Amino acid sequence: MPVLDMADAWRLAERAAAFDPQIGSVWAIIAETAAENKRWRDAAHALEKAIALTPPGPGRTRMQAALNDARGKVDAMTAEEMKKVTGGMSLPPGLKLPF
Repeated sequence: MPVLDMADAWRLAERAAAFDPQIGSVWAIIAETAAENKRWRDAAHALEKAIALTPPGPGRTRMQAALNDARGKVDAMTAEEMKKVTGGMSLPPGLKLPF
């Protein structure tokens, strides 16, 4: 089985959307693949594109729910990474690191 190359998948989705701007489902598939591989930032970004290209309806509502879930996972992953970087010390409220 070939290794998932998100860069290639991303380029193909860009080309498909350029060919037919109504192809939100292509981005939804990219998002699903990214999520299956726990690439939450890629999944969230692809879902944003899918939502922008999908007409209002139940499909778009499901995509929005998936986007909210992916964003939550990105936030949790970011918090875990920050915990590792700071050695478990929490930052004072309102303090943000410059990166």
